[in-house]
Amino acid sequence: MTLWALAMIVGVLATYVPPDLFRGNPRLYGVDYETLHRHRIGFALDQIRSHGRIPAWYPREQLGSPFWSNIQNFPFVPTRLILLPLGPEHLFTAAMLLSASLAALFTFLYARSLGLVPSAAAVAGWTFAAAGFFASRLFIGHLHLLEAYPALPLLMWLVERCARRAADAHQALRWHVVLALGLACTCVALCGHPQLPMYSLIAAGAYALWRLRGAPRVVCIAAMCSGVGAAAFALLPMMMLVGRSTRVLPDIAKAVNDIALPYRRLFTSFFTPWSDGWPADLGRSAPHVPFTDYPGVWFFWDTVNYVGYAPWLALLGLAAIATRRLVLRRQTRTTHPATPFLIAMGIVAMALALPWFQSVTAQLPGTIVRAPCRLTYLVTFALALATGAAVHAAQRFMRTRSSRLRWTLLVAGATGLIAHGVNVVRHDREYVQSIRVFESLDGTGDKWLYDVVGDDGRAAIEGGLLFVGNRRVDDVGFFDSVVLAPTYEMLNAMTGVNERPYLENFSGSWLPARALAACGVRLTLGTDARRDAKMIALLGNVRGYRIADPAPRVAFVPPSRTIWLDRAVILKQLRSDGIDVSHLLLLRPDAPRPPASASSDDAQIAALAYERPTPDQFVINFERPDAGYVRILEARDTGWSASLDGVAAPIFPANEGVMAVPVPAGKHVLTLTFATPGARAGAITSIVCAIALCALSAAVRFRFNHPSLDPA
Repeated sequence: MTLWALAMIVGVLATYVPPDLFRGNPRLYGVDYETLHRHRIGFALDQIRSHGRIPAWYPREQLGSPFWSNIQNFPFVPTRLILLPLGPEHLFTAAMLLSASLAALFTFLYARSLGLVPSAAAVAGWTFAAAGFFASRLFIGHLHLLEAYPALPLLMWLVERCARRAADAHQALRWHVVLALGLACTCVALCGHPQLPMYSLIAAGAYALWRLRGAPRVVCIAAMCSGVGAAAFALLPMMMLVGRSTRVLPDIAKAVNDIALPYRRLFTSFFTPWSDGWPADLGRSAPHVPFTDYPGVWFFWDTVNYVGYAPWLALLGLAAIATRRLVLRRQTRTTHPATPFLIAMGIVAMALALPWFQSVTAQLPGTIVRAPCRLTYLVTFALALATGAAVHAAQRFMRTRSSRLRWTLLVAGATGLIAHGVNVVRHDREYVQSIRVFESLDGTGDKWLYDVVGDDGRAAIEGGLLFVGNRRVDDVGFFDSVVLAPTYEMLNAMTGVNERPYLENFSGSWLPARALAACGVRLTLGTDARRDAKMIALLGNVRGYRIADPAPRVAFVPPSRTIWLDRAVILKQLRSDGIDVSHLLLLRPDAPRPPASASSDDAQIAALAYERPTPDQFVINFERPDAGYVRILEARDTGWSASLDGVAAPIFPANEGVMAVPVPAGKHVLTLTFATPGARAGAITSIVCAIALCALSAAVRFRFNHPSLDPA
């Protein structure tokens, strides 16, 4: 058994090993990882080294955004935490190889618990880990989604272990298996991508209801619920953040990658993955066939489901065996009780991945879970197990045949499995590429970028530009699926259009110069030419433009520069070119009106010096002869609180997306601090649920036994 498991994992590693491993480049390339995840991992590591903790606020994107409460920034899943010492350069490669290996191992263990022989379990494990669902997302860099890939086989294996113990009249549930099931649910719930954990938890919960009866069923479901609850320290702040984000706004367009599996791609995605074409940046050795018959390339990346032909042939063979037994009315003792559930799971998941289901969910407000096409994750798992089951059935069949026929069947079967492996690996290797090395734009570590932007300025960098200085300075753009609603309202209004698209990958370089100046942007970098700013650098095909007269990050605004308007009027003014937002403060009518001083008519916005000891705090020392507002060009959120000379002060929405604090005349110290909303309640919930899980395990250990063991 151990040798088969080791051989399987070696096969998985060989499938995904970087092609330039032996040429000094041992790192895998993933598009989203390089443009998104590596920046946030590097930021988290820098803050841990500097301050010894994970910050609550992330100033690098979106005019700032919550960091701790967004588990997509820094998930606390153990497979991520143990790899952090590798740093952002090597973490992706190690995480992907680890995730694929664990997916294969847990599938192997689950298949063995179903009674499959080791060789058949190894085939099932390798097929699941090498599936196109995983391989295609390796190139696109879906780190969080792939980290969650082992979740389903892990939970199914632990539930099956509980079911096997409960079904044996001479054994009882093991406390450590119950505890492991609960902790596994905690780990799965902490994964940075919500879909695969959600699908896995729902499927495993349904499986527990199917396989267990009586008290064992109650114990396992309670353990799973307690385990998920133990992750509340991260999940509760995340849910609260989603409630403040664009995900719940009913009047914006849906995300471009919120797609179902198109009916016409149902066949090609499983059987002929290249027949519809492929994105040009994939870099296949074959002559390029453009992927043009669909609205965008995201239809390609989210609909690759190739697992080879062997799983489908296995399904046909198993169906033929079952039909024959049914016709002959033979009683079978080899059909495992899990078989009907796995068949139903695959069929239901496939049905829900199709467009009809999305048309139903589209009637619901907001977007919580999108892209139902990813439900094929469950289908992939069922197909992998079917492959293993067919190998198991073939081995049992060979045992009853003569020696010569047995050897003939063995050679034929081995040849078929080798062909299956070669076929799938050839497909997968098209997605396995080595890292494209980050370069400095100016050859000196992009020092000029830091000199232009400074410590208190911002940049607007075109998304997708890979260079050393990207996200080392604060950027008004972002690449995030959870965007604060006030940030969205302000940035979308300043684009000057009335449409309300779903903003997820937003380049600040798209904004007009007046909007960039209002956000405190001093420099924009991109490949497109601009007419509203002065070019100061040309680095290859990247153009750098200096934004004239950018608004200061922190400034005092006198009453003469403040306008009180309704929300709708503020958004209309932000769209208008006729108003200079950089030198005005737009507030709602409920904000107080400071008294105007004698000199206020001629007063201008004045920049204020400030300190930022951590990303979560502003400390502003200032002295003014008149009352007014301190405007902070940082995204407003409910987690921000202010104190003026040690006394709590109110924060008002300025320009709808940033913050303003009213201040009297005189010398003052204004402090703004961000604390994660829901962090304390989440921590308390986690502690309570963790205690409940431990108590449940202890009850199983000391007081719970299978009913058949009770003396009667």
